[in-house]
Amino acid sequence: MAKLISSLLTDADLYSGEMGFFGVIGWSPQWAGEGRSINSNAAGLRGLVGRVVEQVWGVWDVEEGQWIPDYPVVVSFTDGLQLEVCWQKFDELAIGWNSLVIDDRLMGDGVRSLQWRTLNVPGFDLSSVRDAEVVDVVAAETLFQWRGIGDHSAEVGERWFSAGLWLRAENGGIHIYNALDENGLDNEAVQDDRYRMVAVA
Repeated sequence: MAKLISSLLTDADLYSGEMGFFGVIGWSPQWAGEGRSINSNAAGLRGLVGRVVEQVWGVWDVEEGQWIPDYPVVVSFTDGLQLEVCWQKFDELAIGWNSLVIDDRLMGDGVRSLQWRTLNVPGFDLSSVRDAEVVDVVAAETLFQWRGIGDHSAEVGERWFSAGLWLRAENGGIHIYNALDENGLDNEAVQDDRYRMVAVA
């Protein structure tokens, strides 16, 4: 198996150009927490309103036949624009635009054989958003509260953290959220008192 994966990593027929982060061609994520990634990409995110969704893509483990949620979720639009989203850690988010090469060639991360495939996974119905127009883009935030321990037990605090990106469409939408150090994906905006939805400003 190791020899097979190694050959995937060096075979010119499978790769063109420089290999990206963890074997994904073109991927060079710029992680940022505390809402900075959403804020710095606010103009581009607001510009998604009025665009029509074409596909939603994810990286699959070819041998296991399953989606790997650690890799970016890519939303492509009918005008050629491509939004690339990936969550990690507690609230770190990387947002990219048209940097990834989405095709059917094999990739590899040194352990697994990888391939881009459309995402139609439990909790997310691709058919409900394909060819749908984006009507709003908002950020989901979650409230984190803490209390000190020991000699600091009197110290308390709270803070809102970025938790998801919601592309609302005509019927449902695309919610790409932080599923504890990996991407989560569903068709519904979060409905929980611990979360709030904030306009992308």
